[in-house]
Amino acid sequence: MNYKIKVSKLILKRNTMTIFFSGFIESDSELTRPKWILYFVQGTKDRRIPLVIHELFWDEGRWFFAGSYDYLLDCLFWKPDNPLEEISMYLNLQLGEHYEEKITADLTPEVFETDQKFYEVEILNSCLKILPQKTGIDKGYGISRLRIKIYNWFSFAAALVLSPWLFCTARLAEKGYLPYASERSQNGKSAKRRMVGDMNARMKMLSGHKISPFGFKINLLNIFFALAKTRKVQKNKVAFLSVRRRDLSGNMEYVYTKFRRYENIHLELFLPGRDIKKMSLAEMYKAAVLCATSKVIVLDEYTSFLYKLNLRQETKVFQLWHACGAFKTFGYSRLGKKGGTIQESVSHKNYDYVTVSSSGVRKWYAEGFGISTDHVYATGVPRTDVFFDEEYKSQIRKYLYESYPQCKGKRVILFVPTFRGETRTDAYYPMEKFDLEHFLSNIPEDYLVIIKHHPFVKEKHKIPEVYADRVLDLSGESEVNDLLFITDLVITDYSSVVFEASLLDIPMLFYTFDLQSYIRDRDFYFDFESFVPGKICSRLEEVEKAVQKEEFYHNKVREFAEKYFDHLDGKASERVAGLIYKALNTSGEQDDLISKYRQYQQ
Repeated sequence: MNYKIKVSKLILKRNTMTIFFSGFIESDSELTRPKWILYFVQGTKDRRIPLVIHELFWDEGRWFFAGSYDYLLDCLFWKPDNPLEEISMYLNLQLGEHYEEKITADLTPEVFETDQKFYEVEILNSCLKILPQKTGIDKGYGISRLRIKIYNWFSFAAALVLSPWLFCTARLAEKGYLPYASERSQNGKSAKRRMVGDMNARMKMLSGHKISPFGFKINLLNIFFALAKTRKVQKNKVAFLSVRRRDLSGNMEYVYTKFRRYENIHLELFLPGRDIKKMSLAEMYKAAVLCATSKVIVLDEYTSFLYKLNLRQETKVFQLWHACGAFKTFGYSRLGKKGGTIQESVSHKNYDYVTVSSSGVRKWYAEGFGISTDHVYATGVPRTDVFFDEEYKSQIRKYLYESYPQCKGKRVILFVPTFRGETRTDAYYPMEKFDLEHFLSNIPEDYLVIIKHHPFVKEKHKIPEVYADRVLDLSGESEVNDLLFITDLVITDYSSVVFEASLLDIPMLFYTFDLQSYIRDRDFYFDFESFVPGKICSRLEEVEKAVQKEEFYHNKVREFAEKYFDHLDGKASERVAGLIYKALNTSGEQDDLISKYRQYQQ
């Protein structure tokens, strides 16, 4: 592989390392974009962080790139065992299916600047040796941070005293006599939001703090947590936490059910169905007590309040992430991009163990969550066990055919696209891109279409009256995994349903009318063209033609399942429950758990 990367400047001052770089790499496809990953190693821990590219363009078989970024060295590792241990930095490269770790390119910068206060650096061609200094760690990070906190809280108190003045300035800004303090406050949807935003922006400029319901609730939660920490950790206690659910479902349900066979285990559920912003004081207190007294905490989604708590060392956090495989980039993999997680964030970093579908995706979950690779375990995804349960599949088919009798005797197409937009509030799907009347008039009459939009998408497809008996919109009903049991063909774009569909050997088509822009804005962990187990169509007419001619890649579907699932046996729940049980029976040292888990696998 022919490539060249040059580090034009490296600046290391205080805790910040700034890299300026440029280069090129040859590629066969304009859709296959290069990714460069900084690979840090400290002792037994590692961390992958994207090298942020600002300029990228394609010209005659080559990608040319350039960029610069400030990397915060004190945000690399979550609570390192020895903060003064040497850090080695390498560079990894990915292009399509090719992934090369610790490339041999010379990283010696043309210009190197350092103040030698917090870190000393030794440059060894393809590796940088970074040695934290005791003076910097003790004085710079300890005392200076304490001073900053004291100053900020004093400033916050002063800002509260000045709140009438802040209100007046916000009112004047709303009337147009003063400029708004921030662009975000200026873009508020109502006068009230613009004024509150302006007051918060000015308060943050004065003190580094702002008033928010979330911040207030987090501070209160930490008070409850400090009180709860006067109790001892219960060595047999496992807490299952989910802020989104009110009842047990998904990965948690399957693991919880398996766990009940173990004796003398205290299982607790916390399923408020709402985030901390809307929790009652009683719910917050219960959450604090569970987090303070549980030996193991089990999650299966983003849980904002947990990242703000200073958990005890003996408490272990298991993340049974709800998605299968690794497809679209997320978390810290989107560093420097819109919607990406910032380096200073503590989100996800306190996971001790993350369970995933295969060993091939371990590094991507480690990168996305900002954790060490040895914290990620290829146990399988518990909720996929049902795909190997013939009795369950038979019951669900019977239920669905009784509920939707029009599906009987039909070949079912499940149309399951992902949303466009950034968040729940601006999510949408361009309905005109999938013209139901045009599509149904150009495919065989024995096909029925089930529409299953992402939960974030609130708009519904308009179903033509003439085809009302051949279309079902079940976006707000039924579990998508259950619908797969009566599905003959999946049409999607970038949805992770491809992983579940592959377990049932269902053929797939990929309708990607915006592929280039989606790669540019969102990106994937793999080369899309070689990754997906089905024909890629950029126009609806191509999808119709593929359905007519049955251009389905059955062999690719089977290969896909074997590649992205290490275990095709329906026993993922048992493996995860066994791993948690081993965690309960250790002294709290991670190395012991790793050793016991490997014995359990064997």
